[in-house]
Amino acid sequence: GSVSGGLFESVNRGNTWHKVETFVDNLAISSMCQTIDGTFYVATGHDQEANGGSQDAYDSGARGYGVYKSEADGSWTLIEGTQSYTYINEVVCDDINNYVLIACTQGLIKYDPVAGALSDLGDFPGGAACPSVAISKDGSLVIAHSVGGGPSAVWVSNNSGVNFTDVSDLSETP
Repeated sequence: GSVSGGLFESVNRGNTWHKVETFVDNLAISSMCQTIDGTFYVATGHDQEANGGSQDAYDSGARGYGVYKSEADGSWTLIEGTQSYTYINEVVCDDINNYVLIACTQGLIKYDPVAGALSDLGDFPGGAACPSVAISKDGSLVIAHSVGGGPSAVWVSNNSGVNFTDVSDLSETP
């Protein structure tokens, strides 16, 4: 995927690439993940890509149109409800708990592919954008960053995103 637009595929370990014609034309791709069952999720738009000298990241040339999911027939489906997510920084798949995390200007969003539902994740701060998120291999640890809606902070969840703790100001004590 490319922030400048388009989804590309290689079938020979990256020696050559061709455009995936079944994907929406020329959307800015910010992040991708693949579940253990082979489903791909593609996030579009990215608020960290400033346009031609602009000081405002939200005046970006990298606007997107939601998160797309691959289908068994090779087609792509927009995840309903994500079309208003024009700036998605990361999408991360959790195979253990079977959900997808979406880090975007709307916050930290959880997508449940079985129910087809979007929801806020745990007690991640409302009104804050989420520029980045990571999840442990076993799905239990989630680390996310928030900006806006208060001071910038780092949040940690030890229970798969059910609850978060702000660890920004924690310091080691001897």
